[in-house]
Amino acid sequence: MRFFLTCAFLAGCNGTPADSGPTVDTGWFTEPVNPECSDTVLTTFPSAGDDDWYWRSPPVVQVATDDQEDYAAVLLDADGNTVETSPRWTGTQLVLDLAEPLTANADFTLRTTDCLGRQDIAFRTGTLGQSLDVPTSELTGRAYAVDIGRARWEQPPGIGALMNLYFSDPIVIGVEWSSDDVLDLLGGQALVTDDGETVQYTRQPTWDFPIADFNTAPYFAATAPSITIDFNDVQLIIYNFQLTATFSADGSTMGGGWVSGLGDTRYLGPVLNQGSNPNAACNITAGFGAECVPCPDGEPYCLPMSARDAEGEWIPGLRLERRD
Repeated sequence: MRFFLTCAFLAGCNGTPADSGPTVDTGWFTEPVNPECSDTVLTTFPSAGDDDWYWRSPPVVQVATDDQEDYAAVLLDADGNTVETSPRWTGTQLVLDLAEPLTANADFTLRTTDCLGRQDIAFRTGTLGQSLDVPTSELTGRAYAVDIGRARWEQPPGIGALMNLYFSDPIVIGVEWSSDDVLDLLGGQALVTDDGETVQYTRQPTWDFPIADFNTAPYFAATAPSITIDFNDVQLIIYNFQLTATFSADGSTMGGGWVSGLGDTRYLGPVLNQGSNPNAACNITAGFGAECVPCPDGEPYCLPMSARDAEGEWIPGLRLERRD
């Protein structure tokens, strides 16, 4: 709404009178739209007033047209200094890739420019990214239940609701060893009992993560060659499974989780009501513009998968046991 209010005071918007031209219903009142001013910012991520922006997420500006030269965006810190970013266009989105992670629990301003002029979007990062209050060694032995069912699935398109539905139980990430330099993780499936207790699903093998660099604490990135997730008696194999996240300062949670990999969808037919059809998932996602690619064995049933905003919670008393 501020864009349209600004337009009335900018010569470049020609001062369109309230009784002429097309209008837009803002939900509060109807405002005139200058037909000559179409290169506008539609929305931003973060939005004004956000106070829990993830410290490693690049700001994104969604615009109305593909006239890239008519838009600009810059990130400023609390003192008005420019934060180093690399602008990158993807379709009609302007992404400000960060040169360095943002300071946690700090104020920033996303300044955008379009045909209506300049707008400052003030926001604040959350507490994730603050230094650990506990020794890194204290994380050893802890297990975190990560609810990927509630994560925001980005890939493959059109199948996110299905992933949210069938990932009804969390996965569990156990810390085998942690120090100031390295982090050794073990993963596996979990079950939530009728009493609400999270326990390891011991009938399924655990997943080995090679030792990861932890010099970036509280942030980490770990990759497993492959994991197998069993849900509703259907197996989903994800190759090159990557998990990145940030531990909270007290080590009780992990947040900002991003999971990705190459999912072998050939066995998903039953949950898609297509029997044993190995192309079931591929056929569905093709309608959304996503094509299956060859799996490591050469069969054309794999899809890139990724989800953001996965959250993990330390479950005291649970320690992940290695299973083959």
